[in-house]
Amino acid sequence: MPDAHRRNDSRPAADDPLANLPHRDPVAPRLYIREPGWIAAIKIGSERAFCYLMEPGDDHYHRLSDGELHLHRAEVRLCLRCADRLGLVHFEPKRLKEPSRGVDLDAVDSPGYDVKGPGYLA
Repeated sequence: MPDAHRRNDSRPAADDPLANLPHRDPVAPRLYIREPGWIAAIKIGSERAFCYLMEPGDDHYHRLSDGELHLHRAEVRLCLRCADRLGLVHFEPKRLKEPSRGVDLDAVDSPGYDVKGPGYLA
């Protein structure tokens, strides 16, 4: 396994649960859910579970498959495809706010009185 993909710890390779998995270039993008309250889950087992939305043009709800990633909140389950149609799924992380650059007082026309910053002692 290339060093770039290894965890930075002292575990021996034999104890690494990812050591025997094949490695390939990723095809899936990273996904982000920004609306609070949604939980990502995996559909496990043979119990029938359905997506809360119908696909466009369908007259039935589609079933979540065993092993399928989906979102849920309370009793609502959404497959990732339908969550994306609703605009819940984003492919870029939320950006941090740009720091304020303040005001360049030298560039502002003089208001006719002295402008002094906070903490200025005359």
